[in-house]
Amino acid sequence: MANPIVNYATVNYLRWSALAFGAYYGFSKDLSLRAFVKERADNETKREYDLLVEEARVAYAAWKDKKFADANPGLIIDSESYRYSPEALIDWAIGGAEKEEQSKKK
Repeated sequence: MANPIVNYATVNYLRWSALAFGAYYGFSKDLSLRAFVKERADNETKREYDLLVEEARVAYAAWKDKKFADANPGLIIDSESYRYSPEALIDWAIGGAEKEEQSKKK
């Protein structure tokens, strides 16, 4: 059985090249994973902020509607309430518009 002739310089070159390629691949993969995790964390932070803003909008709308309802006690404007009457709201809006027209005519 004959021993193949091995060029050790070529073998060492291939080993060091494989090591360099592996190190480059590892660092680039690490960078991309870190960027992905940072982007996901930023998206989560933005989503939480958007939820807080939406919650604040709903709370402000409820406060504003309560203020309006306190000023007009006979009118139920909460559409979730069982006593809500869209006809009464429309009649009130039309009545207010008619009062404004009459005051302009005088």
